[in-house]
Amino acid sequence: TIADWSCEEWTRRRALKERTDPPQMWLVGYLTGMSSALRIDALSISSAGDVFDWMDTWCLAHPAEFISRGGHMYFKTLLDRLPRGPGISL
Repeated sequence: TIADWSCEEWTRRRALKERTDPPQMWLVGYLTGMSSALRIDALSISSAGDVFDWMDTWCLAHPAEFISRGGHMYFKTLLDRLPRGPGISL
């Protein structure tokens, strides 16, 4: 599928410990797309491991949600951590 993935599916697939997994790659692409669309390099302060670990925790707490929602929430946490220069408002 190229559509969104459920947290239930995320958690099930992560337990398999696959090195490259479609939901993980989808999530990285989703976050990259958000960064590109907003022209904010929020991913510069993160790593794939950080993203996946955060999503593991988020999905355990929100099993009925989709990873797009979790990805959006994660992106917001990155934005909050970015340094703000003069004239930058988010």
